[in-house]
Amino acid sequence: HSPCTYCIVPKVRPHEYSLPASQIIDEVKQKVALGYKEVVLTGTKVGSYKDDGADLRDLVQRILTSTGIERLRLSSLQPSEISPEFLALWQNERLCRHLHLALQSGSETVLQRMRRSYSLDQYQRTVNLIKQTIPGTAITTDIMVAFPGESDEEFEQSYSFCQQAGFANIHVFPFSPRPETAAARMPEQIKDKVKAERNQRMLGLSRSSHRSFCEQFLEQTMPVLWEKETSPGSGIYSGLTSNYIRVFTGSEKSLNNKITPVKLVEFH
Repeated sequence: HSPCTYCIVPKVRPHEYSLPASQIIDEVKQKVALGYKEVVLTGTKVGSYKDDGADLRDLVQRILTSTGIERLRLSSLQPSEISPEFLALWQNERLCRHLHLALQSGSETVLQRMRRSYSLDQYQRTVNLIKQTIPGTAITTDIMVAFPGESDEEFEQSYSFCQQAGFANIHVFPFSPRPETAAARMPEQIKDKVKAERNQRMLGLSRSSHRSFCEQFLEQTMPVLWEKETSPGSGIYSGLTSNYIRVFTGSEKSLNNKITPVKLVEFH
């Protein structure tokens, strides 16, 4: 999904439905049999999963119990879907220490105009709970800049909130009006020049936040799932840690689809 499609998504999405847990577990088992090391649970609203009384927490627990998948990663969740009971699942190290919580704006007034279902205070409490419960977790987010009516002060509020939140990565999007949406009809559309300036500032914060997060783990040894060579025959392999740090190394032997312990020595 793209957070830029504000107010149009509900019009184009069909009614929500959840795949049966048994079907998901069978598919994970099939992937394991084929040699897959990691699966990602994804969907339009992953946190609202329901199947015959089972919720997302139950599904994750069943996958960990019933399959041999070595890594299980979740896609985007809402702050209201995070609880101490849910985070207790991460005592199992097969669950990747990475949670994506779309914020959209770090300004309370902008969030209200976006009609988001959470407050900044609720979001901050969720971030704090995750960091306290699962140390070293990568918390990534989406931020939209230049939503209609966003003042200089509101942008600075958003920037400051993201700065102090310590995100591992920020996906930045400038607002883009979509036909027949409430946001496109709002007054005070932001000029392109201002939009571009705010976008660049937030992208700069994204880069510095990402570097600060990664540098916490320098000199530590972490398991990396190697995905592929960066280019055929290069001998340079790219992979990911559990907490979503992109890692590179040189190897004469193929590392494709292997999980190996790696000492992180330099930010690239």
